[in-house]
Amino acid sequence: MQCRAEERDPRKCLNEGREVTECGLSFIQDVKKTCRDEAEAFARCVEWNSQDLQFEFCRREEKIFDACMDKKMKAVKPPFGYFSQVRIHDSKRQPPLPRVAEFPDKSIGLPKDYEELKNPPHRHGSRWFFFP
Repeated sequence: MQCRAEERDPRKCLNEGREVTECGLSFIQDVKKTCRDEAEAFARCVEWNSQDLQFEFCRREEKIFDACMDKKMKAVKPPFGYFSQVRIHDSKRQPPLPRVAEFPDKSIGLPKDYEELKNPPHRHGSRWFFFP
């Protein structure tokens, strides 16, 4: 997403997008291999016990799933607020050039029939109607 925001052209970021998709897919496949039953129980609980998919009703299943992930995959859940911290990303790409706003040329003037367009004749009388 940073690549797309910097480059302003999604075609330049296709390789990074493939890498992110491949990483996510391999993670999901690893979870299916190691903790499938716990993940499905947690997902089923969230789906059936909350209209807006909140975790508050499924803390027991979440704890079981987190323990399985920690034990079998060595994946520890990050602490609360971890993803809202500011980070500096070091990229291999060149920094983008500053984008300079382009302004069109000055107005070329008004059309020849400007006065007629400004006050067009009304076919059905005046638009202003006053009650007596």
